[in-house]
Amino acid sequence: MSLILLIAAVGVTAIWLNERRGSSRRGKFRPSSRNWSTSQTGNWQRPVSIEAPKGSVDRQLSALRSSKIVPKKPINKTAYRVMVDLERELRARAPRARVLAEVGMGGFLSTGGGGDLLPEDREAFSAFVAKRVDFLVIDGFGHPAFAVEFQGGGHYLGDTAAGRDAVKKEALRLAGVELVEIQNHASAEERRALIAGAIRRNCRASGGSDKEDGGETNTGAAG
Repeated sequence: MSLILLIAAVGVTAIWLNERRGSSRRGKFRPSSRNWSTSQTGNWQRPVSIEAPKGSVDRQLSALRSSKIVPKKPINKTAYRVMVDLERELRARAPRARVLAEVGMGGFLSTGGGGDLLPEDREAFSAFVAKRVDFLVIDGFGHPAFAVEFQGGGHYLGDTAAGRDAVKKEALRLAGVELVEIQNHASAEERRALIAGAIRRNCRASGGSDKEDGGETNTGAAG
């Protein structure tokens, strides 16, 4: 009988100790779910802070306001002389035509021919959209008449310069826009002769071109 009582006493004691341990665990502090997050493994982790995307407007504005933004010349001194020659020849030969400097090719060339754009049309547009011409002459109706590139001393610097020029020239050729290249060593007379020839080929005396005013042009994959 005494053995049975001893076994019963040991069992009651074990149950009591187990309940004590459980209540002790339940009473421990746990972080608030509002301040902490739990992973799938049950471990508590600090929440990851969410940073604004790199391209967000707020971040861009902050970067602008943290820097000093200053104006600079868009073209160098020699290229400016080419622009003066262009303006002088246009006034004399095609007064309604205008010259624009540093023009993005995506602004005056498009792909797709005005129809639905195919994947190859979008790829073709992406090949030239970020490239620029030094000068673009537009006729009296606003159509591209011809482009002018000034090949200065630093024009061919860099490993990709020749490739960029090849893509630019081919895009202009396929669009039917003449490219006039003026070398750095050309004299004033040579520059003016090249420009005058391009005006004769692409602009009428009135300042227009052989193209009629067709209104707005399709910008291809620009949108």
